[in-house]
Amino acid sequence: MKVLKSLMILFFASQALFAGGMGYVNIERIFNEYSAMNDLRSQLQLLENNWTNEAETKKREWQSLQSQLETEAVTLSEEEISRRRDIISQKKNEYESFVQSVWGDNGLLENKTQELTESPVAQINKTIEEVSELKDISIVLDVSSGVVLYAEPGLDITSEVLTRLNSEYITVQDTTPEEKITIAFLSVVPITADAKASGIAQTASSIVNTALMNIQNVEMSEGSDVSQGMTQNGITSVESVTGSQLSGLATYLLADYIVRGQISQTGEQFNLKIIVFSAEIFSDYLTFEESFEKVDNLEQTIESIVSEIAAEL
Repeated sequence: MKVLKSLMILFFASQALFAGGMGYVNIERIFNEYSAMNDLRSQLQLLENNWTNEAETKKREWQSLQSQLETEAVTLSEEEISRRRDIISQKKNEYESFVQSVWGDNGLLENKTQELTESPVAQINKTIEEVSELKDISIVLDVSSGVVLYAEPGLDITSEVLTRLNSEYITVQDTTPEEKITIAFLSVVPITADAKASGIAQTASSIVNTALMNIQNVEMSEGSDVSQGMTQNGITSVESVTGSQLSGLATYLLADYIVRGQISQTGEQFNLKIIVFSAEIFSDYLTFEESFEKVDNLEQTIESIVSEIAAEL
């Protein structure tokens, strides 16, 4: 991660520079082997992957419209061509604005990186200081930056710093109670005539809601609160809800994730899609889709999907 590399230059020195001995650390090794930094990189990569997917979707949208216009232009009026060009221009601008908002200067990725790295970087500096005090070291240099051209191996305190950092991080991980994840469930909506007629969407909604409630460390938003939040954010249809509406709803409910679904039916053939929106990345985070035969397999299919959701959250 390029943004992370820009934060990998750390230097600690006490005010009494020459009162004690001298030592050095390998900051690059610390960043690579400190468990907190590894977890942080995974979080950032997940965020960036989701932003990349969203950007690709936006890009494909305007490019598809452009390709369609080029194919159909000879059959269209000048007014229709102009109207479509305006839409394409708008979609392209939305894509470019999104890319800039994520990867541009002071964008979402840069800000999120700075936010997440602040605590572990401070902990690294603090630990270097603690080890230095124990060993009566007054100045610590960074060998990975080329500051140290030669030093006796005994002056390297990198391993001691890492041991202390990782043991403290593991202790915190093991003793801190796991926070509850708040999930708001909207509903599973029918998208075919057979599904609407059979009422299977209502049954699916009930099963999904129950399965989500059974996930360990999950707290479900109250149904009445969800309904009120939907009204407040102008959500009249779960099927056509927008990302901005879901973001507003998540903020209203203080929810980490919002789950919604769609089900289609043609005779005894069914297709179920469950979508998980993440408030943290302001977009859909997970999508699971399963096809199955016969209504008797509905509950098993839902339980399988919710198990996969639980494993990802």
